[in-house]
Amino acid sequence: WDINDTREYVKTTMFTISKIRTSPDVHKKKQTVDKMKASIAKMEKKYEEKKELLNKSKVDHKKRAAYITLYLKTVIDEFNAANKNIKLTASYFCKPDIQENFNSFLLDQRVEVGKIVKNWLTFISQSNSENKEIVFKDIYIFIERLINTFCKLYGLEQTKDLSGKYNYREYCMRFTYPAVLNLEVVDKILNKIANTEQGTKEYQLLSSLAEYSLFSHFLRLKYKMGQQYNV
Repeated sequence: WDINDTREYVKTTMFTISKIRTSPDVHKKKQTVDKMKASIAKMEKKYEEKKELLNKSKVDHKKRAAYITLYLKTVIDEFNAANKNIKLTASYFCKPDIQENFNSFLLDQRVEVGKIVKNWLTFISQSNSENKEIVFKDIYIFIERLINTFCKLYGLEQTKDLSGKYNYREYCMRFTYPAVLNLEVVDKILNKIANTEQGTKEYQLLSSLAEYSLFSHFLRLKYKMGQQYNV
């Protein structure tokens, strides 16, 4: 066994290894694992960003306003009528994670809008426990006022920007409804109203009026009131 034999052995071994093929299933599993790792890394990054943001006792209003505007622009660029991918369900607008991000802006109790929501939830919870009358329109009025406050606070009042492309208010409206209606306290109260004769009659009235179309749409989706309506 000399150096030539060794070279020949190595050569033969390398040739044999090169002919060995990994099963396609192994490649697919590896790709799936790689995608999961990438997804987890992305989620961890978002978590760390949110944790850092929420750990601060105060919010820089200018930075928050700029970030919300940029965020809405990216959402509108991806989800729009031209792309035919706008989705509105009982629990979210566009996608669950996008809805969740918007919720973090709207329900942040360190800023004015979040404090308004917190105080209102306390008020309706107390009213409900004392059996005071709460009707669908009460919820609608609050949400519409909240939308106005949010848009005014962050400079999103205009229907569209100068380019005519970014309808901030429309998107804020579609995000705000599921954000508020899916809060546990609100959901329980709405479900209670929906199961009364008075609630059924009020729904029939509201659903016949254009300004309540989106609100009525959510009542149909969440509490099966009336027929399905396409928005």
